[in-house]
Amino acid sequence: DFAPDDHRVRLLAGLYYHREGEYEAATRAYENALDMKPDSAEAHYNYGLMLADMERFDEARKHARRAYELGYPLEGLRERLARAGHPLSD
Repeated sequence: DFAPDDHRVRLLAGLYYHREGEYEAATRAYENALDMKPDSAEAHYNYGLMLADMERFDEARKHARRAYELGYPLEGLRERLARAGHPLSD
């Protein structure tokens, strides 16, 4: 109920659930954040990280590409995908 129109609350919930390994709840939270603010680079980036953890690499690459298009500065997701054999370059 706190700040129902603020996508960042959903993003923080996604981060929490992701770290707890509760991927279904994290997925709902990240998707809610992106429904509220589709151009949130941070939401795309963190959702991509979780999808990479789940070995859902095609989806992770989609969110990584969008995060970087939106100017996300950290390279960790790009590097993680490359190490897993799923670079963004192809």
